Amino acid sequence: MIGRVFTLLSILLLIDLVFLLGIKRLAILSFDQHWISRIRTIHYAITGAFLVFSLGFFLIQGDPRMDANIFRSYYIWTDTFLILYLPKFIMAIYILLNELLIVIFKKYKKPITTILVGLALVFAVGMILSFIDGMFNGVYRFKLREVEVVSDRLPQSFDGFRIVQISDVHLGSWKNKADVMKGLSLVEQAHPDLILLTGDLINVNYLEAIPYTEEFSRLKAPFGKFSTFGNHDVGDYTRLNKIDSREYNTKGLAEFYNSTGFKMMRNEHCFFYKGKDSIALLGVDNWSVNKFRRLGRLDLALKGLNNNIFEILMSHDPSHWQAEVTEKTTVDLMLAGHTHGMQLGFNTSWLKWSPISWRNPEWLGLYQQGQQYLYVNAGFGFLGFSGRVGIWPEVTVITLKRPKK
Repeated sequence: MIGRVFTLLSILLLIDLVFLLGIKRLAILSFDQHWISRIRTIHYAITGAFLVFSLGFFLIQGDPRMDANIFRSYYIWTDTFLILYLPKFIMAIYILLNELLIVIFKKYKKPITTILVGLALVFAVGMILSFIDGMFNGVYRFKLREVEVVSDRLPQSFDGFRIVQISDVHLGSWKNKADVMKGLSLVEQAHPDLILLTGDLINVNYLEAIPYTEEFSRLKAPFGKFSTFGNHDVGDYTRLNKIDSREYNTKGLAEFYNSTGFKMMRNEHCFFYKGKDSIALLGVDNWSVNKFRRLGRLDLALKGLNNNIFEILMSHDPSHWQAEVTEKTTVDLMLAGHTHGMQLGFNTSWLKWSPISWRNPEWLGLYQQGQQYLYVNAGFGFLGFSGRVGIWPEVTVITLKRPKK
């Protein structure tokens, strides 16, 4: 922990030093020294105020793992940090680029600096406005996303079967029910045959879910409602004094799901029937390649299944797909979430990108390897940053189809 804090502070110091260099270079543009001095003073004032604010905030707020409300309050700091330092980071890149170019092209240092300073300001202001819009509007831009999965292993009776997936609701992040209901209303509009919730219903404490008992009870589908645990659900973010927070949360959430008509799938499977045809649904606890615990037991969920049956797997973390599913099982479709698309990036018909793609090869949307599919949901809620920029919250309708003859 201390090492991470030291690394973060070092990076921030480096950004600020580069930013100061950029202010100094304003002299190239014939800025008056008094104005340069004022800009430098404003920079010191804002940076110093943020430092004082940060120290006071962390001392007053305490450990966010103790309480859901404290956890949510930390968004105040992260939002401020991102709005302040991401634009400065972008400008620092332009400043360093400017330093390189004016060394190479000394005769043109003024036009080069003019262009790069202008571009840096445009991108920085654009980013600030995007983040502000993301906080006030982006988290409420729910999308009903339609996806088709085509497989010749699907029984004819299930051709056109509609699955609604929601994931990463993070109820502790929301301030009122109306906002949550705006998203949940899309589930009802989709007329699903089956509703699946693929983990991270909460942030730190199962009590976050209790006020929403009625809202989740209203969700209906002919073949039922099923859920599985994500890393937040199993208590990896919680510390409740001497209570075993992991057992505390899983027990509390199991009771919540039972009261709302959801069936918990914990390293097990079940069947759905249409006449003589059937498909299987599997669900496992959270399993991650990265820092989170590997509680999922896919071997148990698969036990006793016939390889000829069409199989749908709920597993919260998409890293599970490459690690244990593809080429090792006959699972036809895995549904995951977890990444949120980092709540920042592009998700259009012609461009899909987010910084999280550097870490997670499967981070958003539909993936196929051979005859096996993975769908990674962008998430319903938000975490860490109380906004979304370009990666909007979604309710996904996955329609199972047989190949056209």
